[in-house]
Amino acid sequence: MVRAYIYQCRNLPPADDNGLADPYVKIWDQKLKVTATKIVYKSLNPVFYSVKDFSMDVLISSGNSEDPEKIFENFPPILLDIWDVDKDLMQTTKDYLCRAHIHLNEGSARMLDKEHNVTYESEYIREIKNKNFKVDSRLQQKPKNFDLTHYDDTICDKEVNGIKPPPAKWHACRTTPTGPMTGEILVAFDIISAQDAFP
Repeated sequence: MVRAYIYQCRNLPPADDNGLADPYVKIWDQKLKVTATKIVYKSLNPVFYSVKDFSMDVLISSGNSEDPEKIFENFPPILLDIWDVDKDLMQTTKDYLCRAHIHLNEGSARMLDKEHNVTYESEYIREIKNKNFKVDSRLQQKPKNFDLTHYDDTICDKEVNGIKPPPAKWHACRTTPTGPMTGEILVAFDIISAQDAFP
């Protein structure tokens, strides 16, 4: 199982006549089951603070089945789609905004055992712990027009089902795979046992 900690997006493309959007994030698992965040209305910098569990399998050779590094290297990319929703009296329509295409070994991700002990961490987390580079200062910056009433710097320290989230990382979002960046999303991931997943 994968647990996604979805914090916020920023600088998303506008989708409505008012120059804003009503965005939410969708995650597809390998069985095409959709998991989605709440909708944040009238914002290009939406705050979600949402935790979503979904199933993902990784195909590796049997000789590497217990090697966390190989599991991370062979893990399929996680796709986070950001959509805009428009509701009126007659119908609800949805417009695709952009997508984040994230490899666990390039993001902020950990592997946890059944006792919640960390068995492997991505290079991003290891470098933060080793202080080999300065943590992206943008993690603490509020985008322009950011709704401060929904911002909580302490969220990263709160436990979810007894598990403290890893540090989050910003990832580029694009409308097409090779297109220009059209926003960013702040996320982190844990690979957890099925017993720790939400029912």
